[in-house]
Amino acid sequence: MHVYQNTLLRQGPVFRDNYLFGLAVAGMRHTERDVFNNIFVQVDRVPGVNFVAVQRAETLREGGNLLWSVKDGPDLQGDPFAKFRDSALFQESRKIYDAGWTMHDRIADPRFVGLTADASMPVDLRLRADSPAVKQGIALPAEWPDPLRKADAERPDIGAIPLGIEPWSVGVDGRLSIFGPALDMEK
Repeated sequence: MHVYQNTLLRQGPVFRDNYLFGLAVAGMRHTERDVFNNIFVQVDRVPGVNFVAVQRAETLREGGNLLWSVKDGPDLQGDPFAKFRDSALFQESRKIYDAGWTMHDRIADPRFVGLTADASMPVDLRLRADSPAVKQGIALPAEWPDPLRKADAERPDIGAIPLGIEPWSVGVDGRLSIFGPALDMEK
């Protein structure tokens, strides 16, 4: 499974607050996963960095992911990855993926044009120019489909909508953006 360059949103934590919304933990036996350059945002609580019930490193390659919490992220202190990076499981993960799990991931506000904890407010998941997701992704293998690869002459942006890319429209004659009502594209 290749999961790359997506923006994933949740209201609250997944079961056991597992890492990358469970993509890096659940059902790993006898599978392979590549999880790169995704933005994982929860409204409540910072997304977990737990590898609950993982007995040994499975075939997971991941990196360039950005995690954030709308409500709790601004108050986060310390390095949530530190405990895991001191573990035997982290060292074992380096046998599967040279850098080791979590090494190229970070927790930071993606600085979307518009996302609040109030679900009734409009959402606009375009990146602002000062976003830590801009040009911070990991280069993907050339054989993986990426229609925007040419737009990323340097490192790719993290998330589903790179900086400066106009979101696609939907509906009759494309009257709606993927975020709902027409957007002000000058932001």
